[in-house]
Amino acid sequence: MTTLVNHRRTFARMLRRLVLPGVLLACLLASIPVAADDPVDVNTATAEELAAAMTGVGLKKAMAIVAYREENGPFASIDDLMQVRGIGPATVDSNRGRLLVMDPDADRPVPKSG
Repeated sequence: MTTLVNHRRTFARMLRRLVLPGVLLACLLASIPVAADDPVDVNTATAEELAAAMTGVGLKKAMAIVAYREENGPFASIDDLMQVRGIGPATVDSNRGRLLVMDPDADRPVPKSG
């Protein structure tokens, strides 16, 4: 009987040392936003999608992009993002590959400028 108790204690110790940290690490990694593989359309993306896709842009700036779009209409090009307060040329240039502007009439991306 003592051997069974010792095995249970050893098993419980092993769970605490190996499994629990592994589960916690997996949960932590799952909560980290990852940039989207496909470019995001700045005229249809939500603030959350923009924040996840763009480097140097958090949720607050992404919300400003969406607010600007809702007030002023769709963006004609990626460069138009510079009209949004807090978005400058460096931010636009570093995110060109992550963003696109779809041509609603042709259902294809508008050619990139810059």
